[in-house]
Amino acid sequence: MENWKKLNSIEYDSVWDKFEEKYQFRPSVSEFPGITNKFPQLKFDIEKCYDDIFKNEKIENIALDLFKKITKPNERMYALDWQHESYDFDPRFIIDKDEIFDEWIIPIFRNGDYYIFVTKDFKKLWFGHPWEQTITLVGEEIIKYSDNLIADFEKLDIKLF
Repeated sequence: MENWKKLNSIEYDSVWDKFEEKYQFRPSVSEFPGITNKFPQLKFDIEKCYDDIFKNEKIENIALDLFKKITKPNERMYALDWQHESYDFDPRFIIDKDEIFDEWIIPIFRNGDYYIFVTKDFKKLWFGHPWEQTITLVGEEIIKYSDNLIADFEKLDIKLF
C-alpha cells in the first residue's frame, strides 16, 4: 500500500465535510441521486457490471487513464469510502490492490458502498453509487474526454443513464 496514504482523522473529517458541502451528498438506499450539483456531468448505468470481474478490471483501467488525464504529475487525488478509511493516491504510481478481493484498496465499484475519487480541488469527481448502480463523472475537464469515455463504456455495455 505504498501509494495509498490513509487520511488521518482531521484530514478525513475535513475532506468529507468539503465533499458533502460541494456536492450536497445525501446517502440513501432508495432516494436518488446521491449528489446534487450544477457542474457539467455524465452519469452511467453500471447495473450490468456487478459481479463481472472482467468488466471491473476494464473499468479500473478506464478510471486510471481518466485520473491521469485530469491530474498533473505528482498531483494526488482523494479516494473516499463512505464511513470507512479513506486515502489519497497518485494515479501515476502503482495502484496496489486488496489481496482478498483483487481490487483497488478503494474500489471503483462493486461491493456495496459509495466510492468517490475526487481531485484535491474538488472540481473533478468520479462518484460510484452502489444502490442506484451508477457512476457519475463531474467536472468540465472530465467532460472534455466524454467522447472517449462514452465509447470506452459502451464497449462494456455501459450506457449513459
